[in-house]
Amino acid sequence: MPPDSFNLLDEPWLVVRGPGGETTRMSICQTFKAAHQLTGLAGDLPTQEVALLRLLLAILYRALPVPATAEDRVEAWERWWKADELPAELIDGYLEAHRDRFDLVHPAVPFMQVATLSANKTSGLGKLIADQPDGEQFFTTRAGVGLESIDLAEAARWLVHVHAYDPSGIKSGAHGDPRVKGGKGYPIGIGWAGWCGILLPQGRTLKDTLLLSLALNLDALAGASRDEDRPVWERPPSTAAPERGHEEPAGPADLLTWQSRRVRLVRSGDRVTDALISNGDPIHPRNRQRLEPHSAWRRSLAQEKQHGGTVYMPRSHDPERALWRGLPGLLPQARPTGGGASHEPAASLAPGVLEWIAELVDSAALPATLPVQLRAVGVVYGSQSSTIASITEDGIRLRAAVFASEDLRSLLREMVASTETAVAALRGLAGNLAEASGERDTTEGRRERAGEAAYAELDRLFPPWLDRLTPAADLDDLARSWQDQVRSALVRLGDDLVRSAGRPAWVGRSVGGPGSSRHLDSALAARWFRAGLAKALPAATPAGLPPHPTDPIDDSEGED
Repeated sequence: MPPDSFNLLDEPWLVVRGPGGETTRMSICQTFKAAHQLTGLAGDLPTQEVALLRLLLAILYRALPVPATAEDRVEAWERWWKADELPAELIDGYLEAHRDRFDLVHPAVPFMQVATLSANKTSGLGKLIADQPDGEQFFTTRAGVGLESIDLAEAARWLVHVHAYDPSGIKSGAHGDPRVKGGKGYPIGIGWAGWCGILLPQGRTLKDTLLLSLALNLDALAGASRDEDRPVWERPPSTAAPERGHEEPAGPADLLTWQSRRVRLVRSGDRVTDALISNGDPIHPRNRQRLEPHSAWRRSLAQEKQHGGTVYMPRSHDPERALWRGLPGLLPQARPTGGGASHEPAASLAPGVLEWIAELVDSAALPATLPVQLRAVGVVYGSQSSTIASITEDGIRLRAAVFASEDLRSLLREMVASTETAVAALRGLAGNLAEASGERDTTEGRRERAGEAAYAELDRLFPPWLDRLTPAADLDDLARSWQDQVRSALVRLGDDLVRSAGRPAWVGRSVGGPGSSRHLDSALAARWFRAGLAKALPAATPAGLPPHPTDPIDDSEGED
């Protein structure tokens, strides 16, 4: 007999990690009560952990009283932060008021599903389980028996994931959805979180992580907007059709639980054997920065030409670029002071949650020296966003002071920029050595490999240096220390390139067109390289290095 109830408030379905790294399952209520003893959530995929954490945050946004004024919000947050545990009484009271809506198998209002959803055919478990790749099944444990059925706990975790990250593409056409044509639901876009390069600040415990990620500086948390900001379990039950009058999310709780899909899990006894996944409520990503706290934003001139006004789009993560290299565009900008004429809109905006942490540090509600692990998770979608091609994950630890101190942020921006310029010099060396060897057709490949080797080394060196950025640090010493490390690493790699170029590059050759030809060999290429490093890394320039010589060949071509 199938179970009459599987209430996520009581049933152990969330995978949590204990202080020793061990994992176990807990219910929602148990997880909140034990959050101060747990180190975090665990999941089948990083995106699943993100989706589940954001589900818990949606609960906190509604369960905890958010004061109207900024000062009172900081004081309330500080009380929760300093308390030994999360305010269980408030959380339990809120959840009890909505108990029925958290029942995964409720006959009328199953959690995040439509009980009456039907279509000409179902979607299959492969569309529910995101670690089941489309196409050839080379690297998966899901083939065969692994795709026949899953337990209710796992099904619940993937259900939350589907609403957050489901690819676009044609879906099963749900009966009663006016958008269906020929039995098919045509693409309406990916799940909301898939648009975003999610950035989550993590602390020592799950309690710390939840509170650090709970940005209270969002406009929608005050006044009438807060009453309208209702998650899915506070809204009328969904039907197959889009929800009328709810075309726009009202706040973070609404957005974090946005129903991008209509879903019905198909059970056999206490196992889920199939799923029907159809189109839900579409959502566009433009200008959601006041509602979405966990993504950075980039200004889009193309979108502005099409829609008018200033348009910001979520900034995704570059899978080819380590997180530290993009930090300057993720950190809060300097706060404007004084009056005067309005300025051009910023090219990028920091995630609201990092602006909130900066506010907490400024108010002394959060220690400036607190280590914060910044975790980045994103999805790369395949052709026409119809499949999940890959998942990106990275992380870096930095002190809370970096979010609040413009001096530390300026230093960080300067060091990252100088590093990019220095690596470009190494890439230039590799290209010039190829020219000197008479192997011009290999130039770009050599440049790329040199850049990859440089960042492989610097990716290892940067995190320990970043951890030294504290309010009491000597900024000149920090700049000198980092540029010394960069110069040492790149000089070593440059020397290796010169040696490996061998005799052909040492002898050199005449390069350039008629009337502008000149002799290029490895000695001259190395001299240009050292001069490029001196220009890029002034704090590390050794005494006696000659000034910048004649312009090198291909000085800027292909630079990062």
